[in-house]
Amino acid sequence: MIRQQYLQYMCKEKRILCRNPLRGRLFAKLCDDMVSKYRSLLYYCEARWFSRAKVLQRVFELKEEIAIFLSDNNRDEARLLYDTKFLVKLAYLVDIFQRLSILNKSMQGAQIHPFTQKAKITEFMKKLELWIISLKKNNFDMFPTFKITRLADEIEESKVLINNYLTSLWKQFSLYFKNRDVSKCEWIRNPFEPIEKYDYFGVTTAEQEMIIDLSSDSTLKQMFRD
Repeated sequence: MIRQQYLQYMCKEKRILCRNPLRGRLFAKLCDDMVSKYRSLLYYCEARWFSRAKVLQRVFELKEEIAIFLSDNNRDEARLLYDTKFLVKLAYLVDIFQRLSILNKSMQGAQIHPFTQKAKITEFMKKLELWIISLKKNNFDMFPTFKITRLADEIEESKVLINNYLTSLWKQFSLYFKNRDVSKCEWIRNPFEPIEKYDYFGVTTAEQEMIIDLSSDSTLKQMFRD
């Protein structure tokens, strides 16, 4: 899979540049000489999902510096960073992983519950559908890094690749979250709506009585509406 291949390549680059302290210092010196924004690559950790987006972004921003350094050290990996097709695919991965990272972060933290998470997943899947439609219309605004890197004479090939990836991603989300139906728990958000059979939701008799007490309180009902 293209995603895994690129991540493996990023990890290999990191090992080449930073396993040896001298190489790390030489690469930092090269970045300084080229007035680069950064002086090193980021570590990629499989256990830290967020690191993927940041690692890809850093590699893309330092692609010229990395290419020069690898070439000076006679590394075969340098040729990929001079390959325009490789860079176009890398640019797309930078964008899509950034989107996934934003989604991931939005589903974590305080005040986040299943209703929020379900809404976020639904929103993202609708965006995937929008991106697929936009892609067919040659609108690449949703992927800014790819937009400025794409090759005009190979745009159709890139569109097919991205379309396949987005379609596959939508199917994976649809399959994984197909049983994440929270509609049966809507009474939690609004206990004042009439529900004929609470036992359908796995609520005990004692809990049903508490819900009846709550839903019958006109003062609380008014406060809820306000």
